[in-house]
Amino acid sequence: MSKLDKEFVAVLNAKIAAAADAINEVMEMAEANGLQSLIYTQWTTEWLGKEKAKTLHDQLEDVNVSPLEDAISDAGWSISSSYC
Repeated sequence: MSKLDKEFVAVLNAKIAAAADAINEVMEMAEANGLQSLIYTQWTTEWLGKEKAKTLHDQLEDVNVSPLEDAISDAGWSISSSYC
């Protein structure tokens, strides 16, 4: 198997880092507005407790994380815990 072109790898790594930075920025904004997560998972109730989990669920009603989940899934990473 041949190695990938170094310039191509550098661009990939930069794009992945930029995506991570964008997610971190979104989480900082969310936390500054009282959200502890942007995705409600099967473990949210265990993590937050029933009352706080219900509040988070209601707060996230209009937050659309589907484009992020789709992109992550299309890239081959698992997001199976979301919305369980």
